[in-house]
Amino acid sequence: MSTHSTLSRSALSRFAVGTAAMAAVVALMSLMSLMSLSACGLQGGFSDIGRNCIDAGDCDAETLGCVLVDEEAPTGDRICFPPPEEWTCTGKFFGDGACDCGCGLVDLDCPNALGSSCASDGNKCPAGQEPVAADNTSCQ
Repeated sequence: MSTHSTLSRSALSRFAVGTAAMAAVVALMSLMSLMSLSACGLQGGFSDIGRNCIDAGDCDAETLGCVLVDEEAPTGDRICFPPPEEWTCTGKFFGDGACDCGCGLVDLDCPNALGSSCASDGNKCPAGQEPVAADNTSCQ
């Protein structure tokens, strides 16, 4: 057996081990991705995430709001998606068609951040509190 054929077999052996390891890594990443999707409710089409909506009532899950695809275009397309982290109220109130206040972030449905812009049923502050007049994201 020549040195050349021994090196070739050795190289092929390393290649086969490297390929098997790479295949195992790819399989593990795929499994982790599926687990993450299942945890988010995305597996098997059981979620509305990414579905077009007009208001949060179009989204089946309580945790999903109807958020803008492009914040630069307030009258643009909206999709069912969890609201931003700053939103402290139930997700379904974000972009539901009514100006909800006291939720840590100005609702997409509010024309401005004033407490007077809150919908009649949009006060999400704790009992006995009202949205701050100049900042409807906070309660007093």
